Amino acid sequence: MKVVKEKFYPGNVCTLTVLGCWRTEYDGESGQAVAISESLGVVMLGTWGGWHPGLYFVRLSDIEAGDYTAEPILKIDGSVIDLWVEDDTLLYVHKLAGLYLFSIAHLPDIDTLAYYLNSLQSEILVEGRYIYAMMQTGRVFNIFEVDSTLGIQGKLERGDKLEIYPNPIVFGSRLCLRGLDEVRGEVIDIRGEVVKRIDGNEVDVSDLPSGIYLLNLNYRGKRIVKKLLLLGN
Repeated sequence: MKVVKEKFYPGNVCTLTVLGCWRTEYDGESGQAVAISESLGVVMLGTWGGWHPGLYFVRLSDIEAGDYTAEPILKIDGSVIDLWVEDDTLLYVHKLAGLYLFSIAHLPDIDTLAYYLNSLQSEILVEGRYIYAMMQTGRVFNIFEVDSTLGIQGKLERGDKLEIYPNPIVFGSRLCLRGLDEVRGEVIDIRGEVVKRIDGNEVDVSDLPSGIYLLNLNYRGKRIVKKLLLLGN
């Protein structure tokens, strides 16, 4: 079973024209996935296998010119299984390590917006804020929802985990942020206003009204955003 999305045109007339081609930088790599951003004029090529697999960002003009020896704008190492571009600037990448969501609006600089560390998916399909990911067995697929209110820059390695508890938290309690180092950041209310500064591993929220807040944290050089629910008496 596969999840596919494509346009179908009846008839047997071939309407495809080859505009150009591009070959990966190293011999022995296998092309695995491709995606395009027309507004940026960039094609993303994912390769698998060989000595130097990775994700290549190539100018569309180079490919249309048939220049398969052109240098890529950027290359990210690691085997790529599938790619998907949304809104021309959001790139969903399934690498061997898991699913990643990148912002590519400012190439060659890219930002990591979210990730899911799991290597069982083989194909992905994106519809709005949902990601449909097929399992390698072909019998099960996962549906992920991308929460636009949350984000993460970089990633926390094992042994580098930041624990935030309790959440939800009862009025009058202290919020604990436990990790290897002290945490800095701020508590933001639903109006987007900073209501409390965070500098340490405990936060006194006894003076805040019940409701939903965002924790905008800086931990070990990484920016982390989490929801916090404060319950009343």
